Amino acid sequence: MTTLVLLKTKNDEQIQTWLRKIDRDGVDDLVKALLGADSETIACVTRNMSRYARETLMRDMQKAKALMINEAVIKQKAAALEKLFD
Repeated sequence: MTTLVLLKTKNDEQIQTWLRKIDRDGVDDLVKALLGADSETIACVTRNMSRYARETLMRDMQKAKALMINEAVIKQKAAALEKLFD
């Protein structure tokens, strides 16, 4: 399963704008959506974050992996986040 593949078609400025649209509640959605993403997609996100935000995101992803989030939930969260590009 690969989610958020749309990010690979965006430049850094577009990704940064997209990240600013994600509110505090949406960060949990981002964590879940990135669980289904490949390493290239994750890199697209993390290279556009501050060091602190990147470290926090990666730590939260490790915690979420341990919870074994349902694949349908991951896809749902990714689809909702991709709509922020519209």
